[in-house]
This record gives sequence, structure tokens and C-alpha cells, in this order.
Amino acid sequence: RMIRSPLARRVPGDEKLNSVHCILPFFDRTTAGRVVKFLTGQADEVAPPTKKVVIEECLLAPNTDLSETVWGAWDALPTQTIPKRGASSVKRLLSLAMALSSDGLRPGAVAEAETEMHRVLDAAQARHPDVLKRAVSEIWAVRGQSISGRVGREGCVYQDFVERADDRAIQVGFSDAKRAFGPDVAHTYVNHLTQDDNDDTLRDAFVTTAALAIIPDVRSGIDGEADELATAWFAEYRAAIKSLTDDRQQEYADIQALATEPQLGSLTRPRNRIEDYVEIDDDGQESRAPLMDRHLMSDEDGMCPIGSLNDWEREVVAVELARPGSVGWYRNPPRQSVDSLGVPYRDQFGNWRSMHPDFIFFNIVGSSVLPSIVDPHGHHLEDSIIKLQGLCDFAEEFGDRFHRIEAVSNAGSELVVLDLKDAKVRYALKAGNKSPAEFYESDLASPYN
Repeated sequence: RMIRSPLARRVPGDEKLNSVHCILPFFDRTTAGRVVKFLTGQADEVAPPTKKVVIEECLLAPNTDLSETVWGAWDALPTQTIPKRGASSVKRLLSLAMALSSDGLRPGAVAEAETEMHRVLDAAQARHPDVLKRAVSEIWAVRGQSISGRVGREGCVYQDFVERADDRAIQVGFSDAKRAFGPDVAHTYVNHLTQDDNDDTLRDAFVTTAALAIIPDVRSGIDGEADELATAWFAEYRAAIKSLTDDRQQEYADIQALATEPQLGSLTRPRNRIEDYVEIDDDGQESRAPLMDRHLMSDEDGMCPIGSLNDWEREVVAVELARPGSVGWYRNPPRQSVDSLGVPYRDQFGNWRSMHPDFIFFNIVGSSVLPSIVDPHGHHLEDSIIKLQGLCDFAEEFGDRFHRIEAVSNAGSELVVLDLKDAKVRYALKAGNKSPAEFYESDLASPYN
């Protein structure tokens, strides 16, 4: 029997509720082990699934052995959301304003946002009077071309003509304003420009709004102002948003992702996680999974099973926990979630994607606890160089918040590391004139120890 997750949706940060349980009451342990290998993709004849199968559940909770200083370092970690297709800066701002007003965090936020956008458009009129005049003339002009010919004669006669726009043509032009500024701002700006109910005044307001939408500087300017105000409000109400229910927090995360560029976000502390006290070797034999301490999520004894880690990852964990001042570590979930640090990058088609570095380690550096990203990854994958370049951009922007940001891979018989806080390494990787393997075998890499 398979027991699915409740509510038909993911619960942010709660792996217990997001898990699926398979109950096999009449299976012997050997057969059950073979089923586990099949479901986890260890058998050659099946494709690896994305889910894990647990034999002996280990429910991890926040590790009470760790100091609040470590958790404070976790709370300060930067993460980035990737933009959604069809995103709009103004739509994002108004959606945020609606959410803040609905949750009672900023009453009147919608009117405040619309007023600010009106101010930007008023300023654009004053700043670009000549350009606006030409744009208004373009809205009023409906351009066409007639083609005529006569029976018995070769060729056609082409004649251009211009007609004055009627109300229907003006509405076609106004549709561009609704796409550029959002329907709400476009309509309320028409009301803002209209001082009476006169038809001519109303028509002129529609034309002016439509004309502003076809001026590139105005469109980029209002997008910039909308992004700036939304960013300020997200920062101002960050703590208040975190105190809301899970579904409301997810609403704000979705709004933040409406930006046209990756946005800085904040992580939520994980609630629980499921690991397995049992691991299965290549021969199908069961054994006890190794346990490591100092993980942010642990069992009642402060330990975390690492049976799901491969040999490279186990070696990295052992090396890092042996370093002086090591006080904590975190296995970063390989998916977009509120408790997973995300790094945006563009794929080969130019679409935004998100990668999730494998590990975050915490060390005492001086009088502070600082995080480090250590990402052991195979360099043979097709998107390896693109992901490395994305991690380079992340290191360039947020490197001062980390002790180390390193990419680890296997070169021959040993692990080597690329220090992505090194500007020379970042420059070479972003130039992309070599394969990932060549970078790891070059002088830019150092032995990992």
C-alpha cells in the first residue's frame, strides 16, 4: 500500500508531510532490498526515479546541540529565485501591494503603489515632451496602404494613406499600455488624467497613456521604479512575512518570482527531514548507514545518517568536519523550496534555471560563524560549465557573505577544487574556452584537502 502526501500539495520545509510511504507486509528483507534498489534506480534495467525509499526511517529535526549562532548564520544566507516567464515588474508590485494589504501588513498599499506609478508617468511626460508629442501623433494616425490593379494591365499601384484614429483604433493602442503598465495602472492613470466626464478629455487621456507605453525610456523607467519599490517592501516586511502561514508565505514567494531578473530571497528554517538508518550495497546487502554529527537536522542523539551520500560526498563531509572551527553543516535539498539555497543560471537556450549546491558548512572564523558552499559535482555532465558560470555570478555578488565558495570534482585519482571566490578563476570559467574537465586539470585547481 502506498500512502501519499496530504492536501495534494507540498508543505514548505516539511519533508515528513511531503513523503510517500510504501508498506510491504509480506516481503522478506532480501526481496524488499531488491525492491528498494529497483525504486531508487540502482538496478540497470530501470531509469532512476527522483524519490527515495526509506527502510528504517530516521526523522530529523532541528539539531538542538547547535548554538543559535549557527542558526543565525543560516538565517543570513542569501538565496535567489528565478524569474517566471511572462513576468512583469508592475504586475509584481501590485500583486505584492494586494497581498500586504490583505494580510494587514500595509493597509492601502494598492493605492500607494498606483499613486507612485502615476507619479513616474507624470514625470515622464515632463521629461520627454517632444518624444511624447510624436508618440501621441503616432497613436492618432492609422496608417494603411491600398493596392490596385486593372484587368488587362500588368503590375499594381501601391498608395499609402493615413486616417485619424477612431475610438476602436485608440483602444488597440491602449492595449499596449495595459501590457506595459498592467491593466490596473493603465486604467487608473486614465482616471488620474481625466478631470471631468467630457468625452474628448477621456479620449485624450487614453491616447496619452497609450503614447507613453510606446516610448522605450518610459517603459524601462516604470519597470525600474516598480522593482525598486517592491524590493524595498519585501525587505521591510521580510520578518512579518515569515510569521505568516505556509500558504501565505508561498504566495509571497510566488510574487517575488514575478521579477524579470533573479531576486534575492531568504531561507526558512527546515522543520524536519527523513533519512534512512539502513543503506543497501551493490550486492543488495543491508548495513547500517554511517552517522555524522553537527548536521543542522539530526535525530534525538544529534546524529544524521549519510547513507544517501555517494563516496565523493562522504569524503567532502569528512574533510570539512575535520577542519578547525567546524560547528555545523547542511545537505542542501536538490530542488526549489523555502529551505534550499538556490543559484540561478541560464541554460543553453537562454531560459532561467536554478541549481542547488550540495553542501553548506559553518565554521568559526575569528569571532563569527561564517558559511561556506562546497559543491562536489561531476564535470562530465553537459550543463556542468553553465552551472559553474552561474555559481561564479553568485560568488561575485554574494561572495563577501561566505568564508569559501568551492566547486569540487575528481581529476584522476584525487579530488580537486576550484576556488570561486578567486576573481582569476571566475574570469577563466566565465570565458568558457575550455571544458570543465580541463579547468579541473589546470593550474586553476588545487588539491582538495
